[in-house]
Amino acid sequence: MIALAVVIFNQLSGINAIPYYINDIFALSNQRTLSSSTQAIAVGFANLVFTLLGMALIDRVGRKVFLTMAIQFIAVLWNFPETKGRSLEDIQSQFVAHVG
Repeated sequence: MIALAVVIFNQLSGINAIPYYINDIFALSNQRTLSSSTQAIAVGFANLVFTLLGMALIDRVGRKVFLTMAIQFIAVLWNFPETKGRSLEDIQSQFVAHVG
């Protein structure tokens, strides 16, 4: 049951869309000094580092405890009043206003 919940949360979080929209994400953050290749390498490197960190944490803490904490954290983040009931465009425009 936990494995199914993790797969569902992973898909609904949109993390798989980051590589597809990487150029747009960096453009919104006013990061125009890096080439597209460098941006992809930076995101891939961060993904690798945090994957290795996650593997180390799973070995130390335990898979069940780690996954239960992760699911609870994601559920809390989904219920932030700042994002509840708002469209993605509204959230993006607020993000651009704060960053840009």
